[in-house]
Amino acid sequence: MDHQFIRVGAEAYLTDSWDVAPTNLPLDVAPPTAEEIWMAIMQIKSGKSEEPDNITAEALKSNIEVTVNMLYILFMMIWKEEQLPLTDWKEGYLSNILKKGDLTKCEDYGGIIQLSVPGKVFGRVLLNQMKDSVDAKHRDQQAGFRKDRPCTGQIATLRIIVERSIASNPSL
Repeated sequence: MDHQFIRVGAEAYLTDSWDVAPTNLPLDVAPPTAEEIWMAIMQIKSGKSEEPDNITAEALKSNIEVTVNMLYILFMMIWKEEQLPLTDWKEGYLSNILKKGDLTKCEDYGGIIQLSVPGKVFGRVLLNQMKDSVDAKHRDQQAGFRKDRPCTGQIATLRIIVERSIASNPSL
């Protein structure tokens, strides 16, 4: 089967009929349940280095029933007071990791911030509560920063379109 590239001007893709992204989301602001905390703990990756508070994901997962009960009490206090109790949850350790190349060049390093694992669990609980509402409001065209929707495919498609446009009309 022959494929034909049809060159269409950019104005064909632009429209005023697109709605502005909504800012009022129907978020569940109820305190987290024990089940939500359990799920968040299981979503945290194991095998990472010790965090600033020396609590590892493996430690939280080793006796998950006790962990869920302890975090449930703590999260209820946070929810009631609307204040994070620990500065460890608001801060992290920055480590420079050599990504490639020369040890003497700063641009060859990447930063990794180590955060508190219980703080990550709390953040994951919040993220899980917001995720469905936010995803329902995204446009289909939105790719990056969404699960299973990387923007690399869109970038590759755009590059192919540009290359073919230039090849078919070098005066562009």
